[in-house]
Amino acid sequence: PLYSATISLLGGRAVGYYLDEDNDWSLDVSELDRSLTEAKAEGTQVRALAVINPGNPTGQVLSEDNVAEILEFAHQKQMLVLADEVYQENVYVEGKQFHSFHKVHRKMNSPVELVSFHSVSKGVFGECGRRGGYLECYNLTAEAMAQLYKLLSIGLCSNLDGQLMVDLMVAPPKPGDPSYDLYHSETRGIFESLQRRAATLSTALQAMEGISCRVVQGSMYAFPCIHLPRRPSLRP
Repeated sequence: PLYSATISLLGGRAVGYYLDEDNDWSLDVSELDRSLTEAKAEGTQVRALAVINPGNPTGQVLSEDNVAEILEFAHQKQMLVLADEVYQENVYVEGKQFHSFHKVHRKMNSPVELVSFHSVSKGVFGECGRRGGYLECYNLTAEAMAQLYKLLSIGLCSNLDGQLMVDLMVAPPKPGDPSYDLYHSETRGIFESLQRRAATLSTALQAMEGISCRVVQGSMYAFPCIHLPRRPSLRP
């Protein structure tokens, strides 16, 4: 709703794309190409690609190769990438790892314009009311950055405790610091609680008749599929 509502407010058009449920909700570049081709045929000039990783509401964690494919696609199609990575600490499945678009972007030495987001509203903090977060911009022109600063300057900044919380998120206590043991104990406890609940929810949904659900790999969501029986024919 956040992205689609903002686009509508500004007079734009949101162009959707589908994830691959059979492949743990991965993002197939061929699906991006299909969606982009159809949008162009309808007269829409697509400017940017928004990706949420780990996924909301599908709970997937994109592989490093998948992130690289998305960045290469954006480069070929000359699109800016909006990487919503606010659930990066919420990865629950063994063998899965969060790969930031920025890390892969640097590894590829990509010329793609990239904006990545993070927030204290998710992760192990879950402090939505603090309204603290940040964005990082890469390869944007000086003119674009000037317009972004102008836009942000007309709004209010986060309150003081929100700013302090962002600082704590990006620079947490290190081993040897007085608060490290307590910080590590509390954040680990919160993470393990979220991990248990994600597994419990996946298992419960999979056990229900007429419902299938992929394992929740990350974020805070499950996206089940409801299989409705065919309607019986009323004809004799």
